[in-house]
Amino acid sequence: MTSDAFDGIPRSYEDAVAWIESFIRPITGTAPQKTQQAWQSDGPGRLARMEALLEAVGHPERAYSTLHVTGTSGKGSVCTYIGSMLRTLGHKVGVHATPYLQTPLEKLQVDGRYASPADLVDLVDAFTAVLPRGRDQVDGLPYPALWVALTYLYFARRQVEFAVIEASTGGRYDWTNTIVPAVSVITTVGPDHLSTLGPTLADVAFHKAGIIKPGGSAVTGVRPPELRIIEEEAARQGSRLFRLGVDFDLAVRRCTETGTVFDFVDHAHGWALSGLETGMVGRYQAFNAALALAAIRAWSEDRGSAPDESAVREGLRLARLPGRMEFIQRDPDVMLDGAHNPEKAAALAESLAEIFPERRLILVFGALSTKDAAGVLAPFQGQARHAIVTVPHVLGKPGLDPERLAQAAAGLSIPVSVENDPIVAMRTAMSMADATDLICVTGSLYLVGEVRRLWVSDETVTTTGYSSPDSGLLR
Repeated sequence: MTSDAFDGIPRSYEDAVAWIESFIRPITGTAPQKTQQAWQSDGPGRLARMEALLEAVGHPERAYSTLHVTGTSGKGSVCTYIGSMLRTLGHKVGVHATPYLQTPLEKLQVDGRYASPADLVDLVDAFTAVLPRGRDQVDGLPYPALWVALTYLYFARRQVEFAVIEASTGGRYDWTNTIVPAVSVITTVGPDHLSTLGPTLADVAFHKAGIIKPGGSAVTGVRPPELRIIEEEAARQGSRLFRLGVDFDLAVRRCTETGTVFDFVDHAHGWALSGLETGMVGRYQAFNAALALAAIRAWSEDRGSAPDESAVREGLRLARLPGRMEFIQRDPDVMLDGAHNPEKAAALAESLAEIFPERRLILVFGALSTKDAAGVLAPFQGQARHAIVTVPHVLGKPGLDPERLAQAAAGLSIPVSVENDPIVAMRTAMSMADATDLICVTGSLYLVGEVRRLWVSDETVTTTGYSSPDSGLLR
């Protein structure tokens, strides 16, 4: 779509989405969008362009307090837990998580509900109306930057008290790093973006640590030796740092197919909670929930109080994030999980083995061309009884050839078949499963979103404002 196709007044939801998607820059081949050198050299300029855009629309991000979350894994879950606890503590909260599963409205979430199609039309209209030079003001900015600006403006228009913002890539030079958060959270440091942020894990940690700002607190689950990079940045910024395994700890009691129960001890504040329950499934969710709880505790401490225990318990229990170990069907059980890097896949495989040790596991698997698909498949070696490999369809992002995936699966001694169409792949898995089997769709959040439409339509999401069966869609 060219700029001539949009005159500044979206006449429909489809017009608004088409205008936003016209900013997508297609990825070609298997090379990263940005080389390490380009990412580093363009970083300050990238943030300067974002600041200029935010100034043009009146700096909406300054209308509320923010919490900023980055890391290789767990960002979306941590954002969801924080947002849920802030809501149960009585605050109006916006949550920005990326990418979305089914509709772009998922990026605009206030108090657990997505924006409506009419909200997006009004938002695009308001956004373009305040730009002094109209579309020219944003030409040259990529799709993620535009979404960040739209999100900040939407939260301001909805008059939220707090916004929980997920970074997309890195942190230091990410488009979201134009806020001064009350709390910064750095979940993990892994090799997922070494091609852009590397070449070493210490370099990745340097980029993640860039979201720490003066005057706030920081929370991290990063372990040594990369923890040292986080500690040094916090010291430079004069920010209090709370470290998992040092300043707070967790202990998992049990993991079931309905959630995880764990204990939390905050050594820094002398605060302990036992028997906390997560509404999301998987042992690793205790890690994510503990980081979120530490962030809430640090935020409360900065305000001279402690959070209400019953409220944070409820917030953890009610938190849901579609596409993360999400049960979407029973008999046979179908689980959706967008594990797209080896770290996430290992956590998923461990949780499946722990919770469902006797189940026959059937994978429906697909990945983008930029991902380490063999590394994501590897944790399922000896566990998956069969894999049906396919390819997700994403605007501007090519999927990995299923034949290459099949070769990777065969190399791991995983029986494999190929179906180019994700829906056909899903139906094939259903046809080979019996009532006691477990089907897991994984490898890409985009694949999960595509397959998920078999149970939850885009229309259902946009008309109800929810995307979780636990919100009543499948009852």
